[in-house]
Order: sequence, then C-alpha cells, then structure tokens
Amino acid sequence: MIENDMDINIQKYKAFLKVVELESFTRAAEKPFYSQSGISRMISDLEKEWSVTLFERSRTGVRLTSDGIKILPFARNVCEEYQKLQAEVDALNGLQSGIIRIESWIAEGRVDCGFTRLPASFALETLFLEKDEYLAVLPEGHALSEHDVIPLASLCQEPFILPEKGKNNEISEVFRVAGLIPRVKFTLWDDYAVMTMVEKNLGVGILPSLILRKVPYSIITRKIDVSPCREIGLAFRNRKSVSRAVQQFIEYLDYRHN
Repeated sequence: MIENDMDINIQKYKAFLKVVELESFTRAAEKPFYSQSGISRMISDLEKEWSVTLFERSRTGVRLTSDGIKILPFARNVCEEYQKLQAEVDALNGLQSGIIRIESWIAEGRVDCGFTRLPASFALETLFLEKDEYLAVLPEGHALSEHDVIPLASLCQEPFILPEKGKNNEISEVFRVAGLIPRVKFTLWDDYAVMTMVEKNLGVGILPSLILRKVPYSIITRKIDVSPCREIGLAFRNRKSVSRAVQQFIEYLDYRHN
C-alpha cells in the first residue's frame, strides 16, 4: 500500500465524493471507516486548502456550490487515477515476488500445490506439464513480419520493449545466452502493456506463447530462430504426503500429459 501525505489527501477527496453522492454528511458517516466528525473535518480541511466553499448546508441536506460543481470532476479524476496507481503498485509487488511466494507456501505447507516455472526454487517435487515457447511480438506491417522465423539478432536492431519481472528475467537470459544485447527502449512489468506498446509501433518484444492466445491487440507473432522457451509445471511437497484429492489431481495431469 502507498501510505503518505498523498493517501491522506485521497481520503479527503473520497469523503468529498461520498458526501456529493449521498447529499448528506450524516449518511456519508454511516459508511465504514467514516465518522460524522471525521467527514466534517476533512471537508473543512479541503475548503481551507482550496479557499472555497464546497457545499451549501441546510436542514434537508447539502448540495454543491458553483465552486464545488467545478471541482467535482477533478476530484473524481484524482481518485480514479490514484486507484489505478495503487493497482499498478500492487501488481508490481505481486509480479516481483509471486512465483517465489507460491513456492514458499508449498514448502511451508500453506498450500498443497501450485503451477510454477521449472526448475522450482525450493526442494519441491514437480510434474512437468508444458513447454511454453517465447515468440517475437511485432506491430502490424513491420518488415520482420515477412519472415516465418526471425533471427534473435534481428530483434537487437529494433527498439526493444522488455518485460522485466524481478531479478531473474527470462527474456534477458535469452539474449545473454546468445551473446546478444537488445536495444531496450522501455522496461515494463505487465505483458499486456508490452502488447499495447508494440501495437502502437513503439518497439518490438518477446512474450510467452501462452499469454499470446486470443489477445485483443493488432500485433503479429513469429517464431525465433533459437527457439527459446520456458517449462511450466506443477509443484508440491511430496506426492506421498499430499491429500488424496491432490494425488488424484496430480495423477490426472500426469495422465493427460502422457
């Protein structure tokens, strides 16, 4: 969570929006995490900070002043953008530690099993499920799209959009093993953000084929000459000690794979 002066101000903006929605300080205070004195104080703080009167008060409730009406869309936009920011920060934290967290949960016995990249980081038993090939991602009409298979070296000559997900970046490793260095123009945490930027012709990228199925983006995918891939598997502590339900799940996956 982001906890600073910005968060405090956001709470004031949210209180302002809640009073606007309910047209009453009293009804707004009935919502969780609010009190009437707290609502009144936050609105008063905003009026002092902005040197305006936001509401006209009466016995029947409150309504926005002309200044309040002008400020309302901006306050609403700030709250919406802050929510997007918070979601992005949470996503970054989750992406960075998600796989390690899943494997540690399995090792600690907090969960029975989980899907992960292979090899697993902890001393876990694993069941190989699938090889997920990495594909080149290009904007429509790109010159390299004329090739069925693209040399990895050719991607190094293009502005590259790198999906960075923690210290052990698999895409960076693909280039490192080949002795190549991409011209990284953007570094992003979200695969879909990479697709969006490629669609807008801001560069090229490499993404796993599993995530590229049925995507709503105008992009082109091509195989890469070195055929990079990752292995996906199911991780669990010990096949003999897991519950019968998990054993049956493992047996089912093993049967389907074989």
